Amino acid sequence: TLRALLAIATFAAMWVLCTTLPMAARIRLLKLAVLVALPLALLGFAQASMKRDTTGANALFANRNHFAALMAMLLPLGFAAARDARVRRLPGGALPWLGCAVVLLLAAAMSFSRAGFVLACLATVAVLVAQAPWRDRLSPATLGAGLALAAAALAIGAFALDRLGARFASDLAADLRWSVLAQAWPVLQAWLPWGSGLGSFATVHAAAEPLQSLDTYVAAPYAHDELLQVAVEAGWPG
Repeated sequence: TLRALLAIATFAAMWVLCTTLPMAARIRLLKLAVLVALPLALLGFAQASMKRDTTGANALFANRNHFAALMAMLLPLGFAAARDARVRRLPGGALPWLGCAVVLLLAAAMSFSRAGFVLACLATVAVLVAQAPWRDRLSPATLGAGLALAAAALAIGAFALDRLGARFASDLAADLRWSVLAQAWPVLQAWLPWGSGLGSFATVHAAAEPLQSLDTYVAAPYAHDELLQVAVEAGWPG
């Protein structure tokens, strides 16, 4: 529990520091985040190209879901930077940022993470809706984002469609998360109402894990379900 709180304190300290910055500095940091993600995306492309299965790109992350989540989170920032450049009338300033958005969306697809790719698509749709005011649906911002989306769709069709389709065609019921959920439910009930303590999921889950599950996987270190893990560790208050 102490280690979990220290990890949260690290994030909280960074957040507090960012709140002390002026708005212009925050915007520069967000743009920098998009640029830093580009080498990760290129590394992901190389990883996916060297594989023949559907494990996909994960760059420097533990798995493809983390990688795809980062791409999905940064996608709206790429589009926002393009709009900012257009509003400030920077010559050709919007095009590079739209290119970044295309790369990020393709990287999310090349991860072959189903949830990550869906989230990236939802983020892109949200951007298109936000940039299309009712009085002017064909604004330059909307057209630029639409063309970027079309380019990303062509790239996904050329490089990721077959293996991404195979991932969506696989049986969702076979995902190990359902097994963890079924086995963690008795653990949750045993530790209500106050929970087992922050950071203790691996210990309490392993203690209650049935032996017959060990032929599939060994003690889950995480629930891979934030709501479930918080419920087990922090109970009803969590």
